[in-house]
Amino acid sequence: MKAAWLLACSIASARALAFDARIASKTIKSGGIYVLDDWLEPRLARALRDDALALQEAGAFSKSGVSNTAAAASRYGAQDRAVRTLGPSVGGDVQARAELDGLLEGLRAALSERSPGPLTLEEQYYSIHAPGAFLGRHMDERHEACKGEAGFLHDSRRSVSWLVYLQQAKRGGEFRAWCRESAGDVGAHEGDVQVGWLPRNRPVFLDAYVRDGDDARYGLYVVDGRERRYVSEPFSGASPAWTAACGGRAELDADAFHAALGAMTPEAGYRSVECVDDPDQYVVDVATRAGTLVLFDTVASPHEVLPTEAGARVAAAGWFHEPAQEPPDWY
Repeated sequence: MKAAWLLACSIASARALAFDARIASKTIKSGGIYVLDDWLEPRLARALRDDALALQEAGAFSKSGVSNTAAAASRYGAQDRAVRTLGPSVGGDVQARAELDGLLEGLRAALSERSPGPLTLEEQYYSIHAPGAFLGRHMDERHEACKGEAGFLHDSRRSVSWLVYLQQAKRGGEFRAWCRESAGDVGAHEGDVQVGWLPRNRPVFLDAYVRDGDDARYGLYVVDGRERRYVSEPFSGASPAWTAACGGRAELDADAFHAALGAMTPEAGYRSVECVDDPDQYVVDVATRAGTLVLFDTVASPHEVLPTEAGARVAAAGWFHEPAQEPPDWY
């Protein structure tokens, strides 16, 4: 029995070698979706699927509350996915999950070598989509300024999203993302998180620490070559231009926030990272084949899960974090 288990682990390690960190990193940083079929061998995918289903049967799952049954019920419908956050205190098949953690650690280490800062595995969970369940279009991460004052208090932020299918739905349940082919790195630049795009898929970043005398202002910029080029004047929440763009409102939803950001730059064609009606984008659908790995940048890729029409979609997912930007010494 032990010899068979060791052989299975060696097969899993060989399959993991099919992961090409160079290609994955290049795909993610250019705004695409990296997909690797058969990243998990069938034995491990089945063990993790059975673990998820057993935990659900034991009552360890709950409705996610951020998808179908969110406040906008008319948008999300009547059904919701079930989720279970994973950690050391969760029972079930800890051996299978430890094997998954080992593979994820390999991903983390390989991607960290090609990232500005070290990545850490901070969050992971199981999700089960029964027939009718789906997850509406959303972003996995946003700029700190989108989160209120608390947004700047975290030590890290989501950087790379990962998803691995454990059971294929009989019909439906595909992951769908809106992607770009960017010539420059997406997501963040020197700690400044991306908020938008200019024509020709040029990422726009929001600098929260533009020095103006003794005060800090915000500024939008693109990277030309290796140099920053600011495409807005410095602004703050008290700036007349920002106040006018916000219509006098103190609290803004994501759409209003991005519309106000667009009003800060005189350059034509600014689009939010959350926009999905831009001809420069292309759509990627990933079928729910068990063992398939999906990786993408948390900031640059709007995405959703299409409705599961028959059977159940079972997956594991989570995020690699990168260190949050620290304020400059003068702040």
